[in-house]
Amino acid sequence: MPVGSAIDLEAKHRATTIGLADTLVPLFPEALVERVGAFVTDKERLAFSLVMTLGKQGELLEFEVQPSVVKADYQLSYEQLQAIVQRNDKGDLATEEVSSFKKLYVWADQFRALTKHLVAATPRARRF
Repeated sequence: MPVGSAIDLEAKHRATTIGLADTLVPLFPEALVERVGAFVTDKERLAFSLVMTLGKQGELLEFEVQPSVVKADYQLSYEQLQAIVQRNDKGDLATEEVSSFKKLYVWADQFRALTKHLVAATPRARRF
């Protein structure tokens, strides 16, 4: 995307994607995200991966950002992931995948608490 283009200026104005209960204010226009940015099941996408090594207490030991190719095996809604994490409703997922989701959920929740993120006080605030 060219620096100073309409998309670049709009992205700078928005700064990030913001999720508020039932509303999502995206960083980029939906058509652009769906064409090049969405992780669609069984389709390869170019990405940057953040590879981290964490210690036993969750402390960051080392990290590396590297270009990668990502191919999603599953496409889950927030509601499906919440059901997996909270109620063991794993659907078609293998036990090891469910275990990984739960570990990631706990880690992300702890990280948000440590970084004092903004939590919207709405009845259906999303926690992901």
